[in-house]
Amino acid sequence: MKRTELKRGTKGLSRGKGLKARSDRKIAADDLKPPVREAVFRRDGARCRLRGLPGAGQCFGGLTPHHRRRDSQGGAYSLFNLVAACSHHNELLESDADFSAAAEAAGLVVRRGHPDWDRCGMDDPL
Repeated sequence: MKRTELKRGTKGLSRGKGLKARSDRKIAADDLKPPVREAVFRRDGARCRLRGLPGAGQCFGGLTPHHRRRDSQGGAYSLFNLVAACSHHNELLESDADFSAAAEAAGLVVRRGHPDWDRCGMDDPL
């Protein structure tokens, strides 16, 4: 099997001629992320929305946008689907089932069957 080297182009990595690792659509979506991120932080007062939940403890780490409905499950990178979370609480959602359940009960995490499930996949205008 012949090994192909990756080349850095103006639109991301590509394998040889014409095969781009990132599509033009993906690049356009990435251009929207900074304004959406800023709008989420502004809406949430530049504070972690998960800080008041039971078992949350103190916030630390940088602020990051957290998907209420996961991107892998069709959740959009939109103002409706994102909340501000510190990196500590964002990681705690993955490792602590009780904390994740409290976040789901507060509407900060959306799982199948939640009333917002269908809405979280939609793009909404800023």
